[in-house]
Amino acid sequence: MSRYVLRRLLLTLPVFFGVSVLVFLILHLSPGDPALMIAGADAPPETIRAVREELGLDRPVYEQYASYVGRVLHGDLGRSVRSKEPVSQLVAATFPKTATLAVAALVIAVLVALPTGIIAAVRRNSWIDNGTRLAAFLGVSMPVFAVGLLLMWVLSYKLRLLPLSGYGGPVWTIKGFKAVILPAVTSASFSIAVLARLTRSSMLDVIGQDFIRTARAKGLAERVVVYKHALRNALLPVITVLGVQFGGLMGGAVVTETIFAWPGMGRLALNAILSRDFPVVQGVVLLVAVMFVGVNLLVDLVYGFVDPRIQYD
Repeated sequence: MSRYVLRRLLLTLPVFFGVSVLVFLILHLSPGDPALMIAGADAPPETIRAVREELGLDRPVYEQYASYVGRVLHGDLGRSVRSKEPVSQLVAATFPKTATLAVAALVIAVLVALPTGIIAAVRRNSWIDNGTRLAAFLGVSMPVFAVGLLLMWVLSYKLRLLPLSGYGGPVWTIKGFKAVILPAVTSASFSIAVLARLTRSSMLDVIGQDFIRTARAKGLAERVVVYKHALRNALLPVITVLGVQFGGLMGGAVVTETIFAWPGMGRLALNAILSRDFPVVQGVVLLVAVMFVGVNLLVDLVYGFVDPRIQYD
């Protein structure tokens, strides 16, 4: 397995290189001048030119990219153009909050989607199955911001059960736990719909196979047949999508964090994009890429524990 992990890690190097090139070029070739935004619209040309020289924006693009890669290889993500703070500190301050939100959303998605998909598959074409498919269709169709605004209006404005927005502290405190519920449910809404549909379809594929009929013919309890035999064989595609969804929750929380004023990496990246803060955007995107690669590698390793037939040679 160690050789497999090493080979996968080596294959991530071209991925990181491609991500860094694409982000660097998109940001630097898009309209707008960071020096003008920092100096101000009324600043004289001399001041703008001095700011560009200070930021290194007067050099050719390939020289700027080579300098950026050299700093990253030495662990330096640069400094924010706006606040002059190290990007590593800004990312380190916001990463735990985004990770908390993503993990909470993933836990909610698993606890809701898996049982719902299993029950819908076992009771196929019943009212439970039809209701599950309808709810999954609505969950996939509704935008995240619409779900968030609806939850805010019902649970915060009307019922006064949960705080409207903001970060309430660590999740193990009462205030922090209440504050994370609405954004976590909002982020999990799409994942719940996707995972429930996938769990249902995977279970239906497995339930109709011969070994399930053999297990029932042996007189095994229905719960043992469903959860020990059928579910375990239906989990591989679910685990794959689960890993992709977690990576998406880590990198795609911009809308949720903006709606609920959640001080995570999503809001940090959005503010950096609006202010043309290149180093911050590059640092966030690079970290998200590392998260995606790490999650995909973890999912591949989990396959071997779920299905013993998989061997890593």
